[in-house]
Amino acid sequence: MKTFSILSCLLFLLLCSACEKDIDLCSENESFCSFVTDENFGSTGEIINDFLAGLDEGKKDENLELLKDWLACKSCVNNAVIFCNSCIQTLPEQSELTVEFVIDGAFVSKTLDISMGEPLTFRKYH
Repeated sequence: MKTFSILSCLLFLLLCSACEKDIDLCSENESFCSFVTDENFGSTGEIINDFLAGLDEGKKDENLELLKDWLACKSCVNNAVIFCNSCIQTLPEQSELTVEFVIDGAFVSKTLDISMGEPLTFRKYH
């Protein structure tokens, strides 16, 4: 009977872990960095939105962190930092990330605006 209980618990844990989404934080590196190399930053918006659309709704703060990590994983990104979370009082609020890109060995810093709706969405760079 004890073995059955242990097996039941293990099966339950396995089923629970299978329900979570697999998130590939290093996905879309080549296409994203191709736009960056061409200094066509705005065109990365569709790739960013595709990533954000695949995240769980209702987890805005966690999704903003995942976006930061996803950006930082790119070979053309030296660093990504959340500058502010929901700090721009619009409807919905906006957040900003500072992204330091690497283009031909030089660093180019941009601020990325993210709309904090459901799902989070790319707004623009400045």
